Amino acid sequence: MRIHVRPALLLCSLCTLTGCASIFGGGSTTVDTFGGRALLRYTIHNTPRAWSVADGQLVGGTGAVQSVVIRTGATLADGWVETETDQASDGGLVLRHQGGGDYYLLAIRDDSHYGWANLEMYRAAGGQFERIAGPLDVAFTRGDRKTFRFEARGTTLTAYMDGEPVLRGSDDAYESGGFGLRHDNTHKGPGITSRFDLLRWGSF
Repeated sequence: MRIHVRPALLLCSLCTLTGCASIFGGGSTTVDTFGGRALLRYTIHNTPRAWSVADGQLVGGTGAVQSVVIRTGATLADGWVETETDQASDGGLVLRHQGGGDYYLLAIRDDSHYGWANLEMYRAAGGQFERIAGPLDVAFTRGDRKTFRFEARGTTLTAYMDGEPVLRGSDDAYESGGFGLRHDNTHKGPGITSRFDLLRWGSF
């Protein structure tokens, strides 16, 4: 059964400056809107050539194999990461990245290829993935802009879509770490791409 959530508050799309408060509250917010040299601020693990920046968007291409883009020199313990996207064949948000293949993942997929599993939470350990929560089928038509947030408070992980909590799980493997975005086309399918308008984050 599909879950429909009400649109995000307008303030979410207007919050584009460092220090601007998120619609969720919880202190200051930092945002990267992906200017031309944005990738210099990130460390890419796996298939770095799959990523590019075009027209103010971070784009994950068909060559990605579980590729993650992690903000260099920044970590979160209890905090959140958020993106806006209208196209995510097999994208995602990353929290508590330990380095390499160890992190928490919120997989984000529009309806173009994996519509039965739009949202799933995983613990990645050594490049192997164990599902924590999901899959969840929500309405995410390719071309419709959505806001997704992935947050961690202690051992509780929560996913939001357009301001509404839609998926929750629990895990105690990682207490803090890096954060960023993910794209995957391990199975080499045609047209498996993702694009992200921004990366926004904050701590509690």
